[in-house]
Amino acid sequence: MDIQVTIINQLQRLEQVVASFVKESSPTDAPAAQAFAAPAAPDSSYTTPSRETRQAALLDQASHHSSTRSEDGTRRANQSEFRYVGSSHWDAILNGISDIKEQLEDHEGAISTLSSQENPGDASRTGHTLLLSHADGCISRYFNMLDTGPAAVHRGKFLREYEDFWTNPQETPVMWLGLLFSMLAFSVLASNGGNDASTGNFSAAVNRYREKVVQCLHLGEYTIPGPYSYETMYHYLILEASIREDADGDIWALLGIFVNLFMRMGYHRNTSRFSNFSPFAEEMRRRACATIVLGDILVSTQMGMPRMIQDSQWDTSEPRNLNDSDFDEETRDLPPSRPETEITTTLHLIARQRISRALGHVVDLTCRVQPCPYDDIMKADRMLHQSLSTIPPLFRLKPMESSITDPPHIILQRFFIAIMFEKGRMLLHRYWLSMNELPQANAYSNESCLDAALKTLELHWILDEQISPSGQLYSLRRRVTSFMKHEFLTATIILCLLAHQALKVDDGSLGHVVDPQRQEEIRDALVKSLAIWKRLGSTSMEAQRVANAVTLTITNTASRDASQDLPSFCMGDFTMNMAVDQMPYFQGKARFSMIGVMNEVFLTITIHAI
Repeated sequence: MDIQVTIINQLQRLEQVVASFVKESSPTDAPAAQAFAAPAAPDSSYTTPSRETRQAALLDQASHHSSTRSEDGTRRANQSEFRYVGSSHWDAILNGISDIKEQLEDHEGAISTLSSQENPGDASRTGHTLLLSHADGCISRYFNMLDTGPAAVHRGKFLREYEDFWTNPQETPVMWLGLLFSMLAFSVLASNGGNDASTGNFSAAVNRYREKVVQCLHLGEYTIPGPYSYETMYHYLILEASIREDADGDIWALLGIFVNLFMRMGYHRNTSRFSNFSPFAEEMRRRACATIVLGDILVSTQMGMPRMIQDSQWDTSEPRNLNDSDFDEETRDLPPSRPETEITTTLHLIARQRISRALGHVVDLTCRVQPCPYDDIMKADRMLHQSLSTIPPLFRLKPMESSITDPPHIILQRFFIAIMFEKGRMLLHRYWLSMNELPQANAYSNESCLDAALKTLELHWILDEQISPSGQLYSLRRRVTSFMKHEFLTATIILCLLAHQALKVDDGSLGHVVDPQRQEEIRDALVKSLAIWKRLGSTSMEAQRVANAVTLTITNTASRDASQDLPSFCMGDFTMNMAVDQMPYFQGKARFSMIGVMNEVFLTITIHAI
């Protein structure tokens, strides 16, 4: 009982410290606080965010003319929002499949009801929800269950500051409090009882911690580079991204603020060029740069936009393969890196940075306004493969049956790096999928993109199984974020595109893209993925949109086979009637009329219409 009282008293003091900062802040700062907090104001049961303007933007207002060029990107516009995504984004690829696009537009309204409005938090709520979690236990889980910390937090330094805080909380910087709250939120989110991932509902503690992080960021003047600004902003950005099922423009906007802070604090420059950094600060900055450069790629490509940090703008060295226990603030000379056969707190950051260097080059090529020469494509392809060969052995993908004794966070990092490699291949070679000029010269790109899409979906199937309650990665299920799901969405839509291209084989215009054996492989993959997307569609607008596209694609290909007196395509438990009838917007509609529409002649799908 005494221990419980002590915990309660500690957390009450924590709440009082923040409250005292709020009272001391200037009233003139209130509008700025409201502006910053608005996107993230939590309610008692957080659901996937949505807004009327974003829902309306899902209704594609672009022209239906067959000459629409989605290699130039895709725009969606209405009275309140204008949104553009680049040609490599899965939504732009889907937009290029004209018949799918038109049928989806007729039924998009059903999707917009999936998410509820996010209500502002109640400022009058007390801090009692904070008492549900033991702060020490949360911090222990943060460092021992998650791999978020090494990019921004040194374990030894933080623990010393943590002890000082409980001794003298009034002397603690408010920005450090924001860091603490964000770590508590991560810990609760990662715990089995902290949220219900299947419904998108999160505990009151997670929402309360998020609210306090925002307050601390404002009170600490997050736009001014200062102590703990980077660390707290980093955690807040990752936290907000982790609880969203779909791509969200608010995350991209938050990234812009974060990148600005990152640049102003000089994290993008090699510290050897300056003399005022300690070895400790130099190493922590190297870790930070490795993380934010990749984060920029993930968020920007998810939004279909160019990345914010170009290769020519940063020269920070690679982090050393060290444990936090190998150095601290008093270290005068950093020890040499440990062997890459030895797991450390930073080895996964090193592996990620190596793949991100090549991936960033690919992103820059695919975001060019003018098409780049094919020689540049092949050069980037070689760079991508070379980067994969430099990944430390511990982070190279291996079968799950050979990973039974491996820590879950190591396994998940292997999946992530493998997915990033396939992401690079899909981005790099998708442009050439439908190129009619010199088809033999582009055969490598056709095969590479198809192979990357199929391998990405195979990884998706394995991950989906492993994050289930009986899987090895269940404890890390919230780490499979919308960033990873974006690659699965892209792979699925690429296969939809290829399946529709196969329908053109009779006129000879696209027959070189997919041979008959691979067509069967594509359809099998789409059927298997459909089950996952339909399940995820209950909480994700993007998942339901892709599930609809896959359903229409399977229907079209099956109808083509039937019209040619070929054996019908076996869908196993997911028969055509189930695939159609279970989609909300097909209920109550005559099935024959839908199939009749889908049997209409498709518009020619070439690269100029993608």
